[in-house]
Amino acid sequence: MGRSLAEVLKDPHVLKALLKDPESFSFKEAPTLLFTMVSYPPHTFIKKEDMTTPTVLAGIPTNFPIAGPMSYMLEILATSINFTYKQVVPPDGGFGVQVPNGSWTGMVGQLVGKQVDAALGPLQVIHSRSTYIDYTMPFSFGTLSIMGARGSAQVDPWSFLYPLTGTVWAGFFITLLVLSLLDATFERITNSESSWILTFGRALFQYAQTTMGNAKNKLRLRGWQRPLFGGWLFMALLLNTSYDGNLRALMALTIIPQPFQTVKDVVQSTSTKIIIEKRTSYTDVLSKVPSGDVRALDDAGSAGRYVDRKIGDFMLYYDLVLRGDHVQIFDVITSLRYFAQYFSQTGLLILVGRRNSSCVEKRLQQAQPMGIRSLPDDFRVLYDDIPGDGLLMFGAGVILDSPLLGIA
Repeated sequence: MGRSLAEVLKDPHVLKALLKDPESFSFKEAPTLLFTMVSYPPHTFIKKEDMTTPTVLAGIPTNFPIAGPMSYMLEILATSINFTYKQVVPPDGGFGVQVPNGSWTGMVGQLVGKQVDAALGPLQVIHSRSTYIDYTMPFSFGTLSIMGARGSAQVDPWSFLYPLTGTVWAGFFITLLVLSLLDATFERITNSESSWILTFGRALFQYAQTTMGNAKNKLRLRGWQRPLFGGWLFMALLLNTSYDGNLRALMALTIIPQPFQTVKDVVQSTSTKIIIEKRTSYTDVLSKVPSGDVRALDDAGSAGRYVDRKIGDFMLYYDLVLRGDHVQIFDVITSLRYFAQYFSQTGLLILVGRRNSSCVEKRLQQAQPMGIRSLPDDFRVLYDDIPGDGLLMFGAGVILDSPLLGIA
């Protein structure tokens, strides 16, 4: 076993070589670095039995098998810089958050306490962490998304009114009443013996019957009635044509209302629980947004609507989300891995309606410091019409940078 990193860096020749040419630097004598890491598929895979051995649970540095993109990048780094490494797992199995007394948990706590040399990512860049640890350059970014249940097809007894808007219906009935009143008034003026109420009722029935195309008797119109009736016929023709076309279009589509389409929908649904990994970068980022819908989402969590999800338990809450009274907050890359795992175990394929990712790319310029990029409140998402298990996924308006390593 080689010397520790701290011992090697005490050599002034090593520091001089490192500062002179950091891009091509490698250790002449390979030190042994101590890395902390957690299993976080699909980035890092560590078998449960390897994480629960007496040696690992006791916090004794050891070597256990790891896989995934992060482990491959770590091997490349170890080869190019020339170092060996040992591994430990944080006691709580988490990335690390700051607790009220100012101390840190998880991997960040081990870094801050100088118990390890580095933490294997992806360790999201957030402001509170960056004041205590350093990061390598981000190699990817992850978007926080919200998954909620899709609506179900509903039978609405008032759907026959949908082809025309409320304003058009109101204008139609007002015009019908006004024309009937004018017709009855003119009839009363020209024929004083006629009953105004009967004349009004007859005119109203005549105009309505003509609109519905059921006028079977030959109409006997006086000279002053013809312009009124002609104008009504023209308007009725336009209304009938619009109503028929819109009704056919609506009958050709299945209208499924979506209860959650934006962050505001989740916030306003006070009975909906929000499933999230508490005390992680997710909740830290949400709490740092100063205002807007994303901030309101964190306020909802503070009001008791958060349901704590442990790392790796994403699919355990699938049925709750499908039920409609829960939503999940997660990063998209991780969720795709769990969907694939669910398919391999059950043979059931989960298809999710997703927003158009190009919307995110157009907003990347609106970046905030320390790797937290918050999209504006008017950010809206699009959906693909994908049939499936009744799930919709939409953006939470936050993008996180992900570096390979966190360094004490």
